[in-house]
Amino acid sequence: MAGLVGRRLPVSWTHGDYTPSNVRIAGVQGPVTGIVHWGGARPGQPALIDEYLMILMVSCQVERADLGTVVSERLRAGGLSDRERDALCTASDHADADIGDGECIDERIAIVLTWLHQIADLWRKRATSPNHHIWWAANVAPVLDAVAVWRG
Repeated sequence: MAGLVGRRLPVSWTHGDYTPSNVRIAGVQGPVTGIVHWGGARPGQPALIDEYLMILMVSCQVERADLGTVVSERLRAGGLSDRERDALCTASDHADADIGDGECIDERIAIVLTWLHQIADLWRKRATSPNHHIWWAANVAPVLDAVAVWRG
């Protein structure tokens, strides 16, 4: 991804699967009481991964769509929806991935990077659908098509 060449990207420990199903809350509108399933946490990962994964996975639940569908739609639209961006800004006080020196990376790159980490992790753990051809068609192929269109 040429948008990352020569840029500094903050890294940190990441959860790796920071999704709504791994956040415990007290009641429907209660405070967060815990974050579970830290087995995939790793140091030295792009710091934006967990934030973007949470935003994208919440959208998957709201839209009742596969990750590939949500990601490909965001890439075709040029980035996150206004609702998603507002949530990300509220949570992290910035609209795009801060590179540390005042520069921001293209939001689409942050989305693709997050998707790549999630898909690679699921594939590595063999946590994909038993019929991986259907999983691939729903979660990988649409994103590859959207990237091809985006990159021209």
